Amino acid sequence: AREAYASGRTRTIQWRKNQLKAAVKMVSENSAKLAEALNKDLGKPYSEAMGGEIVISEADALETLNSIDEWVKPEKVDGGLAFALDTVEVRRDPLGVVLIIGAWNYPVSLVLQPLFAAIAAGNAVIVKPSEVSPHTAVVLTELTRKYLDPTAIQFVNGAIPETTALLELRFDHILYTGNGAVAKIIMAAASKHLTPVVLELGGKNPVFVDGTVDFDITAKRIAWGKTYNCGQTCIAPDYILCDRKSVAPLAAALKRAIVSFYGEDPRNTPMAHVVNHRQFDRLVAVFNRQKEVPGTQVAVGGDFDRNALYFSHTVLTGVGLDPAENPIMEDEIFGPILPIIAIDSIDEGIAYVRRR
Repeated sequence: AREAYASGRTRTIQWRKNQLKAAVKMVSENSAKLAEALNKDLGKPYSEAMGGEIVISEADALETLNSIDEWVKPEKVDGGLAFALDTVEVRRDPLGVVLIIGAWNYPVSLVLQPLFAAIAAGNAVIVKPSEVSPHTAVVLTELTRKYLDPTAIQFVNGAIPETTALLELRFDHILYTGNGAVAKIIMAAASKHLTPVVLELGGKNPVFVDGTVDFDITAKRIAWGKTYNCGQTCIAPDYILCDRKSVAPLAAALKRAIVSFYGEDPRNTPMAHVVNHRQFDRLVAVFNRQKEVPGTQVAVGGDFDRNALYFSHTVLTGVGLDPAENPIMEDEIFGPILPIIAIDSIDEGIAYVRRR
């Protein structure tokens, strides 16, 4: 990749356009193969694989292709009095060799979209797809070798040892999507070379609900965001802060919404599952610990099957704010468990979120 970039060909606008045209063809001609891999890794049904990853990746490649000419134009800027006699402009040049470390929860879009951006900017790229979604990683590796420039765009498969080895090398930019613990390792490695890093990390995303809302509409919107991809989405609702009088009607509305989406027995409806046994065991452990906290009640769901990696869409009530006493509030849940926490005022909720 370094030699490919040094040759200068990735800097040309024509090379960038050729790669993106090939990328559009790659995704469109292999959508069924990508959807099958996503189903094997995460149980994503065809509609979710297409709508949540494949179609948007193809659209992103097309938009990027159509925008390159505008993006690469020098931008005239005012140089102020010191440069009044000069022509001052901003030119957007490639950085060099970019490392992309992909995520397992959306292993197509969270690899391809940053890849398309790096290509559009004229960089050579090394991609490390997540080993947690191995079928998708293999398919993407095979497809990119077939459709894209294999010397300038390369995939490295493996787990922690391979990622560690990559991070010992000098890159000109690193993009990582994942959790904060790994992000700290990446930042530390990048700092040795003063390599700039872009991190897309998760968090405990709050939802505020009060008695003025339409509970059924609100519940459907929250339930859709929480249950999509089995709750394994970094921007999914993590917990609800709700005034005390609204807890019961909201929990009931969430149950109706989940039933309307997945039926009385969700196991009979195609949907994504927990990605692997490690994540499944983590979810079961934090769920069981929270159930032991006095006051905690399972309002919806609470069923799971380790063999099938099935964890029902679950709503908890009676959960407190203090993570020291409520295990479910310690870290990002990243799964289909949604606690509702009663608060006395919106100000109390805002203060809690700001402290976190």
